[in-house]
Amino acid sequence: MGIDWELLGWATLWGFLWCQVVTHYGVSVGLHRYFAHSQFKTSVAHEWGFIIMIMIACVRTPIGWVSSHRMHHADTEGPLDPHNYKEIGYWKVALTTWDLHHVPIKFARDLYDNPRLVFAHEYWKDFLIWYWIVCLLISPYFWWAAAFMPYLFAKVGFGMLNIFGHWNGPTDGVWMNWILGGDGYHKVHHENPRQLILGKYDLGGYLADRFWRTDKTKN
Repeated sequence: MGIDWELLGWATLWGFLWCQVVTHYGVSVGLHRYFAHSQFKTSVAHEWGFIIMIMIACVRTPIGWVSSHRMHHADTEGPLDPHNYKEIGYWKVALTTWDLHHVPIKFARDLYDNPRLVFAHEYWKDFLIWYWIVCLLISPYFWWAAAFMPYLFAKVGFGMLNIFGHWNGPTDGVWMNWILGGDGYHKVHHENPRQLILGKYDLGGYLADRFWRTDKTKN
């Protein structure tokens, strides 16, 4: 049986839209802004929503990603920066999810107080395997749109951010916002990691502030 190119085209379009949900809601807002930087407070239901999207994006253990990302902020573009392509190589940054095996506990201690993060830390592989199997059983085209594209989107998108966003020091790349939910305002983010809305085209920050935050503190 050959490839149905028309069906693959529709699956790719649907997958692109699904990627916006996974990367904007799950990775940009949930993993990066909420879990890594505590920019706002939200409900337990949204925490579970974030975690499910994070596991679909296959960023491995959220605790590993968040703690390594905090190391990135602590030693930006230095020798201990796990995102520093000048130290560890262009392709490793472009294609990795920066899950470190040895992270100083000070970057991760608070994360183990969240039972939902601990669950994802322990079972992300099992979730991902079953998610990919179910998607494949539904249809290879469904797997392409619902599983593989978000995986590829998250890897390439955030790899691009940590290369072009640090091409000459922390740099804003507004053109990256369409795949990164507003995280293209990278220089602004490094200047104030707790700031939720980073700029005019920060869709992720706007949605989080308008719909998902439960605290009343404004930027």
